[in-house]
Amino acid sequence: MTLLTPDSTEASVAVPIEPQREASLTPYLDRELPLPAPNWSYRRIRPWQTALILGAFLLRTPFEIYLLVLAVTLVHELGHCLAGLTAGLELDRVRVGPVELDSYKRLKWEWNRGTIVGGHALMLPKSKSALRARFAAFVAGGPVANITCGLIVIQMMPAQNAHFMGLAQIFVACSFVVGVGNLIPFRRYGVSSDGMKLLQLLSNNGQRWIFLLSRQAALRRAESIREEEVDPVFVAQSDGSSDYVGANWAAYTLADGKGNYDQAAKYLDTCLAKCSTVTPDVREELILAAARFQATRRRKNEIARQWLNSGNKTKSRINRGATEALILFSEGEVEDALAKVDEVSKLVSQLPSGRLKTLQEEASRQLREIIGNRPTPCEAADNTSQNP
Repeated sequence: MTLLTPDSTEASVAVPIEPQREASLTPYLDRELPLPAPNWSYRRIRPWQTALILGAFLLRTPFEIYLLVLAVTLVHELGHCLAGLTAGLELDRVRVGPVELDSYKRLKWEWNRGTIVGGHALMLPKSKSALRARFAAFVAGGPVANITCGLIVIQMMPAQNAHFMGLAQIFVACSFVVGVGNLIPFRRYGVSSDGMKLLQLLSNNGQRWIFLLSRQAALRRAESIREEEVDPVFVAQSDGSSDYVGANWAAYTLADGKGNYDQAAKYLDTCLAKCSTVTPDVREELILAAARFQATRRRKNEIARQWLNSGNKTKSRINRGATEALILFSEGEVEDALAKVDEVSKLVSQLPSGRLKTLQEEASRQLREIIGNRPTPCEAADNTSQNP
């Protein structure tokens, strides 16, 4: 069963309660090793830091410069989106500064160090033809838009007004820095520059990124994913990017769905070991997945509770509620588990109408059927002992 949340595209909910088996060598999953520290660029800005920023914005010049930088970011992301739409891709989400808009037309505010002035655009393929060329056009669209816009502003600089001319010069300088700078191949904090992505698309290394975006598009269309589509190379080679985590997550969900729990545990442990390269939302989903796996696959409810308590209670509320329901069920607390499912259903009912809400409602219904109709682990153990 797949349970989607407002904060994530996909989260796998482990549902069948399996007999406890000997644990694999998974030190992160078993909490023998602590998780790597969160990505520095995703750390939240503290209230006193926000106050300093707002205080600086009371001065005219810093605020104008900030708006100019956001304008440069907006041009860059719009360039990506326009190029992607022209190439036959569809929008998944776009972020400019701390404001993000997703394909469900939901606005999200994320105020942290990495979102003050940065941006991000993600688009998914509608078909499987010429993916390499279409993604290359999408990636190149951002830098091209910045450089083109900078050249246009140079020709239109208001020479008669010194103040506006100064702002225009700052805009042009930032446009060329962002446009040309993004064409340089580099990777930082798990995020690849446009130049690095273009370089990957010219080699076989780009296949993993294309696979992940194609897989995400297929999941949105409720299409099945074949196991052979996950190339072993995708999960074996770590390049320091978040794509490595994405590939191992794909391998984890497929192995878990086929009942290969030892192999699934290794993939999930790899994801946890590299969680410093992913966003806070993905990191939270990995934590909840670890809690579900320990409760439903290994019946280690104490460790499952530790994972659940280590997460962020303000994020992924639907997935968090479903995870706690599964832990309660594993502990034999069926009534409490069903009550938690009711809480999840109420959260789902508050979602705006659309495909996401429909998928969530179906997932909640399946979760209720599983908990209500399946014997608890204790009952299953008793039945096994009475009927050897």
